Amino acid sequence: MTALAEVPELAYGFVVGVDIERFSLLNAEGQRAAQSALGAALDEAAHRTGLDRDRWHRQVGGDGELAFPPVRTDGVLLVGRYPAELAGALARVNRARRGRPPLRVRMVVHHGTRAPGAFGPVGSAPILAARLLDSDALRARLRTGPGDLAFMVSERVFADVVQTGFGGLDPDAFERVVAATKNGPLTGYVARRLPAPPRGGGLFRRRTLRE
Repeated sequence: MTALAEVPELAYGFVVGVDIERFSLLNAEGQRAAQSALGAALDEAAHRTGLDRDRWHRQVGGDGELAFPPVRTDGVLLVGRYPAELAGALARVNRARRGRPPLRVRMVVHHGTRAPGAFGPVGSAPILAARLLDSDALRARLRTGPGDLAFMVSERVFADVVQTGFGGLDPDAFERVVAATKNGPLTGYVARRLPAPPRGGGLFRRRTLRE
C-alpha cells in the first residue's frame, strides 16, 4: 500500500490552453516568429487583465501551451476579461506582421483536478482541456467567426463561472456544443462573442490572488 506521505498533492484549479491555427504549414522561420508573437500577446493580455503569467506553470508545445494559474486565481478575470484582452493583443500583433499570415488562435479554459508530475501537471484537467482545444467545434468557430480568436469554456467553467453573471459575463453569449473526441463526446461552450468587461471595470479587480 502506498504511504500517505507518498501520495502527490491533488490540486483543483484552472487550465488555460492556447493553440496556433495551421502552425505546421509555416516554415521554421514562420513558426519561430509565430511563437514569439503569441508569447508577446499572451503576456500583454495577462498584464492588462491583472494576471501574472510568471506565476503560471506552463507546458509549452510547438504551436501553443497548456498553462496552470495558481489555484486561487480569479475565474471571473480569467474568463470574463483575459480572452477579450488576448483578442485585442492579437489584433495589434497581426497589424505588425506585415507580409506574414495573421496569427489565429484557439483558446480553452477548464477547471478540474491536477497533480504534479515529472514533466508537468497530470490528471483529468489537462487531458480534458487539450481535447476541447483540439475539437472540431472550436476549429470551426475559428474558421467561421469574426476576429482571430476562438474561445471555449468547459461545461464546468460555464456552470461555475459564466452562469454567475459576475463581471458582465453573459451565458447567452455562449453556445453549447458537443465535441467529438477519440475518447467520446465532451460538452463545451463556444463564445459567440467574447466576454467584455463592463464600463468602469464592474466587479473586475486588477490583481492576482495569492495562494
